[in-house]
Amino acid sequence: MIETTKLVHHMKTRRMVVTASTGVVLMVVAAVPGAALAAPAGFEYTGLTPAPCGKALVSQSGDNTKVPLDITNDTAEPIGLAWRDFNGKRSQYRTIAAGESVETSLTYRKHVWEVTDKAEKCLRLFVVKTTATTASIVLN
Repeated sequence: MIETTKLVHHMKTRRMVVTASTGVVLMVVAAVPGAALAAPAGFEYTGLTPAPCGKALVSQSGDNTKVPLDITNDTAEPIGLAWRDFNGKRSQYRTIAAGESVETSLTYRKHVWEVTDKAEKCLRLFVVKTTATTASIVLN
């Protein structure tokens, strides 16, 4: 027997959370056409490839196509956004407050972005895909 069903629309993904009578929570994720599937560890993203924090990634020169990057912080804590330069050095770009969304047009294909916690500890790296025309990250 199913007690509750909740359909959550967020950005370009749909999540349906179902709670069974046993108290077990099931989650079904269905992608909307053209959207990315839900990402691991509280991230949803499009136009980007995720990478673990320990990976030594550097931004690369691409085809000079500007890609707008939207960042949404749906958590209760501020997060940081940093750019990894062509030598892999982190350059802190900005802090994004809890509940805030920002857009930057300062990125290009093959550029590396790092999402950090409020202490500037890496949470995840993202590389802008070579085919991206837009990119977004949602931290939830």
